[in-house]
Amino acid sequence: MTEPKSVHYKKGKYRGNKPYRDSLVAALRHFDMMSFVDSEFFTLGGMEWVEFEYLLDQGIVFGPRSYHNIDRGLLNQYDDPRVVAHPKTDFLDIRSFWKCPRAICYDSTEKLVKLNEYCWLRLIRLAIDAALLSGRVCFTWNYMTGYGNLPILFEEWHPLYEQWLGMLVERVDAESGLSVDFYNEGVRSPQEGSLTPMLCSHCLIYK
Repeated sequence: MTEPKSVHYKKGKYRGNKPYRDSLVAALRHFDMMSFVDSEFFTLGGMEWVEFEYLLDQGIVFGPRSYHNIDRGLLNQYDDPRVVAHPKTDFLDIRSFWKCPRAICYDSTEKLVKLNEYCWLRLIRLAIDAALLSGRVCFTWNYMTGYGNLPILFEEWHPLYEQWLGMLVERVDAESGLSVDFYNEGVRSPQEGSLTPMLCSHCLIYK
């Protein structure tokens, strides 16, 4: 396997004391989803394609073309048949080429800010459709709680976050035969050293 040079630099950011990243692995273990040999792991937004190395280190197993990411730039240099860049498509419209989606991780935090319910509702719909197709899907998202190392006041972001969780539960409950289980309520990234402090949360949507 050949790694682009940037990986050696960037992947250091994804190791060590990163509780919101470690919580993803903990959630996958909790939901018994450590193997994606016959299914797909989708990451949407950001540079999280280098998470692939981190997830391998944690014992997660990927099969042919099972790790997908929307970022096509450096990913095209990554010589591993398990890692696949998305075809050029609408940012959240991955339904046209998924086969067995088991994990959907959304990390483009600039989209999940105050009052942007449209993006959130599209994400919920995407996760529900994945669960309807595959039977169960781990849905992970990051919610921005600060920017430029300046935290948004708890009183400002927490009520909106609770409102969004309510939207998720309401829409899953409205689908016949689907249920949702949450893994914790979220792990907040440390403010120090992070330009975008955020809350990482996970749930399992399943039949």
